[in-house]
Parts: sequence; C-alpha cells; structure tokens
Amino acid sequence: MFIDEGAEGSAFHEIESYDGSSSEFRIEAEDTVGGFIVTVGRIYRIKTRAVNSIEESEFSEELVVALARSPEKPGAPSFDVEASSKRSIALNWVDGASLDIPVLGYRLYSDNG
Repeated sequence: MFIDEGAEGSAFHEIESYDGSSSEFRIEAEDTVGGFIVTVGRIYRIKTRAVNSIEESEFSEELVVALARSPEKPGAPSFDVEASSKRSIALNWVDGASLDIPVLGYRLYSDNG
C-alpha cells in the first residue's frame, strides 16, 4: 500500500506499517506512514498493488481521500423579501464553517408543501 504526502505533486511512499496480510487497513491522524506524519486538513492519494512470490502487479487506480472533519451545520435559510419576486424566491443563510478543508458548496432541499 502506498500513500502520497498530501501535497500536489508529492511522491508516493510505501506504508511500512501495513503487513500485506489483510484487505483492510486504518490510517489515523498523527500516524507516521511512509516516513511522514498524516495530518488533518490534507487530501491524500492512496494506491495498492498485489504481490506474490514471482512479481508485483500494476498499481491500482488511486483513491483520493480527505482527512478532515465534517463542516459545521449552516444556519437555517431565511427568506429575502426585497430580493424575491412573484416568480422567484431569494434565500440567505449563515455559512457552515469548515475547520480543515474548504466548503465546496451547499445543497438546498424543499418539499412540495
């Protein structure tokens, strides 16, 4: 199993603490893997390869994962009377903070009520 250092263009390092005997492995924040410390707030790429007594396979496709907490809940939406019209509804809300990585956007939901 191999992991990059969580920076754009960083090299992959073999995870020495993985013994290869299982198809499961857990990486925790502050673990040392591949000679560096895994840090919250970074996006990592991970890939694997199979090994037998003859040779190694090609690498798997890369898995891209963020080691981060979920963003905080945004404020409830409010109706913006001045920006709304007979044909549109304008909404506002207080952003939910993201403590480790940026919020990419929001999803709005409504019922047909």
